Amino acid sequence: MGSYASIGRRFQVSPTFIGDMLNGRKLPSTETGIRIAVDTGVAYEWLMTGRGPIKVEQGGAEGTLRIDHLPHDAQATIKAVVHSFEQSSAAEPSSAGGNGA
Repeated sequence: MGSYASIGRRFQVSPTFIGDMLNGRKLPSTETGIRIAVDTGVAYEWLMTGRGPIKVEQGGAEGTLRIDHLPHDAQATIKAVVHSFEQSSAAEPSSAGGNGA
């Protein structure tokens, strides 16, 4: 899974926060929760509440996050955060190539 420090860097939170989150003492913000859910494939509802399936249903597009059951303001917030995350991810150079830089 990686160290708390590397996971914290990945999601822009402290290693202490990662430990607290994994031990059930804290929850991530909406933005961080969405980032974790999208990046890891876990269901946002499960991440935030412990309810529902752990993995995102793959009935359609990969990584589909069902939000239609949430209030409209929550849907709008989630859509804005995901859009922002997608834009920032598209702007970052890929590290998958392992160019040794």
